[in-house]
Amino acid sequence: MRIRAKFVLSHLLAALLPLAIMGGIAWTVVQKESRATVGNRLMEASSDATETLVHDFAAIATPLKAKARQMAGVMTTQDRDAQIPVLAELMTNRPAIAVVLLLGPEGQVVAGTRREIVGQNLSGHPAVRMARIGGFGRGPVEVQPYTGVAGFVLAAPVRDPASDRLLGMVMTVVNWAPFEGKLASVPVFGSGHDSGHRLLVTQKETGAVLYEEPSAGLPGPAISRLTGLEHNQQHIEVAAGERVFLASTNHTHETLGLPDPGWVVYALVDREIVHVGVNGMRELALLVALGAAGLTLLLGYVLAVHMVGPIQAVTGAFTRMASGDLTASLGIGQRDDEIGEMAKVLDIFRDNVIDMAKLSRAVEQSPASVIITDTTGAIEYVNARFCETTGYSAAEVIGQNPRLLKSGHTTDDQYRDMWQVLSTGREWRGEFSNKRKDGSLYWEYAWISAIRGADGAVASYLAVKEDITARKEYEEQLLRQANYDPLTNLPNRLLATDRLRQAIQRAQRHGGHAAAILVDIDRLRTLNDTLGHDAGDELLRQAAARLSNAMRAEDTVARLGGDEFLLVLTDIADPLDLHHITAKVGEIFAMPFLVADRDVVLGASMGVAIFPEDGDDPHVLVKNADAAMYLAKESGNNGLRFFTPELHQRASHRLAMESGLRTALAAGEFHMRYHPLVEAQSGLCTGAEALIRWDSPELGSVPPDLFIPIAEDTGLIVEIGEWVIRTVCADMARWTAMDLPTLRVAVNVSALQLADGRLAKVITESLNANNLNADRLEVELTERVLLDRDSDTLERLNELKALGIRLSIDDFGTGYSAMSYLTAFEFDVLKIDRSFVMDILTRRQDADLAQAMIAMAHALNLEVVAEGVELEGQVEFMRENGCEFLQGYYFCQPLRADDFAKLRRDWGKTTFGLVA
Repeated sequence: MRIRAKFVLSHLLAALLPLAIMGGIAWTVVQKESRATVGNRLMEASSDATETLVHDFAAIATPLKAKARQMAGVMTTQDRDAQIPVLAELMTNRPAIAVVLLLGPEGQVVAGTRREIVGQNLSGHPAVRMARIGGFGRGPVEVQPYTGVAGFVLAAPVRDPASDRLLGMVMTVVNWAPFEGKLASVPVFGSGHDSGHRLLVTQKETGAVLYEEPSAGLPGPAISRLTGLEHNQQHIEVAAGERVFLASTNHTHETLGLPDPGWVVYALVDREIVHVGVNGMRELALLVALGAAGLTLLLGYVLAVHMVGPIQAVTGAFTRMASGDLTASLGIGQRDDEIGEMAKVLDIFRDNVIDMAKLSRAVEQSPASVIITDTTGAIEYVNARFCETTGYSAAEVIGQNPRLLKSGHTTDDQYRDMWQVLSTGREWRGEFSNKRKDGSLYWEYAWISAIRGADGAVASYLAVKEDITARKEYEEQLLRQANYDPLTNLPNRLLATDRLRQAIQRAQRHGGHAAAILVDIDRLRTLNDTLGHDAGDELLRQAAARLSNAMRAEDTVARLGGDEFLLVLTDIADPLDLHHITAKVGEIFAMPFLVADRDVVLGASMGVAIFPEDGDDPHVLVKNADAAMYLAKESGNNGLRFFTPELHQRASHRLAMESGLRTALAAGEFHMRYHPLVEAQSGLCTGAEALIRWDSPELGSVPPDLFIPIAEDTGLIVEIGEWVIRTVCADMARWTAMDLPTLRVAVNVSALQLADGRLAKVITESLNANNLNADRLEVELTERVLLDRDSDTLERLNELKALGIRLSIDDFGTGYSAMSYLTAFEFDVLKIDRSFVMDILTRRQDADLAQAMIAMAHALNLEVVAEGVELEGQVEFMRENGCEFLQGYYFCQPLRADDFAKLRRDWGKTTFGLVA
């Protein structure tokens, strides 16, 4: 509190204290007398209202008792109908009585003024229960079912005068409204009922409000307080919103042998009405006191201004300096007293403050966090940047040790190094990983140095810190991008190679072995083509998770790209243990993957290379594992191979083929050959099978069974297959222009081509471009297509059939033996593989199989082509068993397009022994 205010208030207190004491005594006496008067008058009002209620109650209850005595004779001598007029007499000149009933001793209504009630049992009513045990029954005021309005029930027992036996009861339903009318005429505090004067009646047993006029809006707690008021207690105060009422009570009572009605009457008056006179006296006293206070304040203020003015000038100057105005002065002129001396000291102090303020602003507004601690490490100061960075307020950290920021990621060695440097008086620099108030981690670069006092001793420590979290996160992101696969979050080739190098070094130091296992998922490309690349990505993620869970913590599971994973195994004591590991990997891929709401089983091919047997360089080991994997893949799905020198040579050759295939199409290294298709009975050439050939400048003539699987693995088969279809259609168009007979040519189509979805479009464009009918082209599919019997495969085959293309199943019997699937697709031709034809003359089993295939095909309305026919006996066998077409070296080798055209033109000159 200011000195001026203290001075003025001390004068005011001295003047007003005696007045306040005398006024308080007078006010107490007046209030006490007023309350006594109010209590007496309220008690009179509640007593008058109570007597009114008791009187009206007795005016009904007394005749009821008399009528009950009268009914003792009537019930034994008159019938029920005669009893009703006797009962109704009770209602004469008594408008409050609404219903009169005569009840039997068990509570059954036997007669009454309301016939619809006759026959009901009212023994459960409180008043009836009381009457049955010999008393005068009285019920609470409530809405009555017989009248629909508020009222109460009275019941008097009817007894035999001679035996005192209970003959029945007379029961009345009395309306409450007439009682309310009488209450409205009872004055309260010398006035009628209005907003300030009112009566309240409650049920004694339940406290329910029976009458309140007008309504005071008393809340539940106020009602509870009233019901706790003792009988004839002078008065209490109750609140209703912002108003306060004074209340007194009186209870109804027994009279003239009648029961207590059970009502409690309260008289209430607004406290403000009562205290009008008292309040007037209070206001007069307050006016007198305020006048005295005003005079005292004026006198005290004049004296205070004279004494406090110079002190305020000094305070104002310091206040302006504290707010940053360092040019502040007292402005009180030259004085020779204490105030003048204070002004001189202020000027000296101001100059020092200017220097300190510059330094303080520089530290407070620094873009770096600044902390000052004492020699024990307790924080003495932090700037705003520190609070922004850590989330702590200055108040939360002052006095704390900076250890509250420790995240646990900074090593103890780093802290020891820091204190060792600081103890020598040097500056320490380094990085910390710390923790904010919200628990999040952040990185900062710190400069920490000692602050020395005037005596040269270390007085405190200063730390200036820069938040480098963004830089560290960016570095970590770059490191992760460089070392991890974004799809599976597994290490990539770069990190896997480093882990393999570490595994080799560990094996060199401690003995033992390290191993690289290359895992290639079989048929993933087909999955991508059929279900989409999203499904393929999901399968890769699931495969990554399974492999990671199956490997040891010290091993590494990496994704090299595409469908290849690399397992880096360290601390292998016995290479034979690798068989158990590869078996576990095989089990992983034998279990179905749930992809696109389907169970998918693909399998995996694995190649294994071991240190030191197969190389001591990580790149060499991976390359050798890759070579072993390709050999495993060539031998069939789910294959496993360990590296050998021979594998290296085969892998190198395969790599050369793959590299050559990527440029072969653009370089024009492919050409087509056509193998004649001969009608078995007539010996005429009616068509041909188109066969692709590759003549590589580096590799020479590469057989199709070598480069076709590689083209499928790399996806090049789709582009090559489209070239084949366009080339075959162009050749057929040239043959037509040469007036050759109409020929049908069969083209082999890979399952990947069919899954690509563009096959029908490519065929349509090629036929239209060469003006060819669709029945000139036949599409050959392997049995593998039969296993992919999904809706997409069926839809694409139906597209081909809709174009008019003939479909044939090639190499039947050599693949998956899916004869039961033939009926799922509309094929036109079945081709018996050469492996079944070559030994039909020497092996009875092959002959029987060939006959069965022909019979089965005919049963399905399929034409049959026998491939690999090389002997005349084979020709005769097929003719005798109903085979429609023959194909093989017996007739000729596959020919280039021009040579085939010449052969077909000269075909009639020979029948190859078929027809004379």
